[in-house]
Amino acid sequence: MLRYPIIEFQNKLYQIKTKIPESQQPVLDKWKQATNSDTVLRKDGYFWFVEEIQEAEIIEFTPWEDS
Repeated sequence: MLRYPIIEFQNKLYQIKTKIPESQQPVLDKWKQATNSDTVLRKDGYFWFVEEIQEAEIIEFTPWEDS
């Protein structure tokens, strides 16, 4: 399983997929698609490709019993 850092922005949580320096002038739509991101943020000279974490539902886990 891959782990991505999580950030908060405007009261929402996002997983950071990748960061690319603005100086590289990336084609944003292509990078969004390639990284499976839904949002691009700009901060500290980087484009941050992120995916919003949707609300999660806790599902109760019931272990299997031997029969």
